[in-house]
Amino acid sequence: MAENTGKNERSQLLYTRRNAFDALDKAEIAAAYAFGEDYKAFLGAAKTEREAVARAVSIAEAHGFAQIAPDAWSEQLPPGARVYKNLGGKSLMLSVIGKRPILDGLNIVVAHVDAPRLDLKQLPLYEDGEMAFFK
Repeated sequence: MAENTGKNERSQLLYTRRNAFDALDKAEIAAAYAFGEDYKAFLGAAKTEREAVARAVSIAEAHGFAQIAPDAWSEQLPPGARVYKNLGGKSLMLSVIGKRPILDGLNIVVAHVDAPRLDLKQLPLYEDGEMAFFK
């Protein structure tokens, strides 16, 4: 009996890998695949930081976000306002204005835009120890 108790404690304490397909229902799996297809389309359209920001702006505008005027940050925006600021085409800031004062708290979500590409130097290829390398 004590041996069985040890196995139960062990299974509760140790991490066990599980396949998501075993835990999700068909609707959740379909939603995951749909998200993956949307993400692949985004990556196909956004091969550089600037393309990623431009694509994100078009998605934000489709969801009701409007570009904020340069001098409007000091103005009182109405609750629920959806605004964005494109920072030099390489960064994007989105904001949904809340109903309560900022002293009550706020949520900040930050992400990094990176482009899936190789940046090679002018003379990237060199040989060392009978092997070819990229810088």
